Amino acid sequence: MKLNSRLVRNGLLWLVVIVLALMVLFNIVQGPDSKPSFVPLSAMAQEIKDGNVTKILIQENQLRITRRSGPEVMSRKEDTIGLIDELKSFDITPDQLSKVDIQVDKPNQFNNWIGLLTSFLPLVVFGALLLFMLRQAQSGNNQAMSFGRSRARL
Repeated sequence: MKLNSRLVRNGLLWLVVIVLALMVLFNIVQGPDSKPSFVPLSAMAQEIKDGNVTKILIQENQLRITRRSGPEVMSRKEDTIGLIDELKSFDITPDQLSKVDIQVDKPNQFNNWIGLLTSFLPLVVFGALLLFMLRQAQSGNNQAMSFGRSRARL
C-alpha cells in the first residue's frame, strides 16, 4: 500500500510540474504582441473627430476600438460615467457619434469565479500542505516510539 501512495504522490508532483511548464510555454508562445495597444481616451476622441473610428466595443470599462486604417486599439473609460457623456466632454458632436458603431458586450460571468479561485486557491494549497505535514509527523512519531520492538508475529 505504501508503494501505491508513493506512486500517487510522485504522479501528482509530476502532473503539477507538467502543468506549470505548459503554462509557461503557452505564455512564451503567445507573446505580448497578441494584445492591442492602449491609447488614451483623448486620442480616441480625436480619431472619432477625424472619422478614423468605425466601431467601439464596450466590455465593462475597456473599450476595443476598430479603426478604418491601422490596427485595433484599446482604451479605458471611467466607471461612473457613460461613454457617450465622456465623449461629449471632448466636444464630439452627435453627428460624429452617429458614424461610429457602438456596441456593449455583456459582462463575463467567469470573472467572479476566477477572482474567488485566485483568492481561495492559495489557502487550499496551504491547508493541504499543512495536512500532509501533520500526517507525516504523526506517522514518524509512531515509528519513533516503536524503536526496538520486533515486527515478528507469532
